[in-house]
Amino acid sequence: ARKASHTPTFMNLTVGADTPGTVTIESPKPIMSPLTVTSAPEGAQVFLDNHLVGVTPYSAPTLIGTYKLEVKMSGYNTVTKTVTIEENKPCSLNAVMNRNIPVFIHSDPKATVYLDGRRIGDTPNTFIVQGGKHQMPGLRRRQGNGHRLGIPHLTDHDHVRVLPQSRPQCR
Repeated sequence: ARKASHTPTFMNLTVGADTPGTVTIESPKPIMSPLTVTSAPEGAQVFLDNHLVGVTPYSAPTLIGTYKLEVKMSGYNTVTKTVTIEENKPCSLNAVMNRNIPVFIHSDPKATVYLDGRRIGDTPNTFIVQGGKHQMPGLRRRQGNGHRLGIPHLTDHDHVRVLPQSRPQCR
């Protein structure tokens, strides 16, 4: 008998024409290896292929194979990795999670906001940003000739540091 991620089971059997009977074959055994997930902060939910399996710190024998591993906690960014669990090879992940911070940005006239090279929306608005260092070029007008608006303390090459204890406001 065979099953993916399991040891196959074999049996030698000699059957005679006049020997009726029942044959029982042992089920294949799952091949497991240890998976350990830690996070900062602790207490985050651990998902394997969209199934909740526990909270950090998490450690359990896991069927070998490739999985989408997600570590989630309300108010923090989700850490997503593809992990391959191999036979006799422990797998571990330390998920460093950054707090999500609301940042209010207002401009006159209205403008489009870009963060880390990606459009995140139009002003005025409150955006949820992960704590850490980000690149924020000057805002772009939503209408007109596309000139950048003058925003104090922000240029095309400036970086904005978003800290959990602060609520930056750009005007």
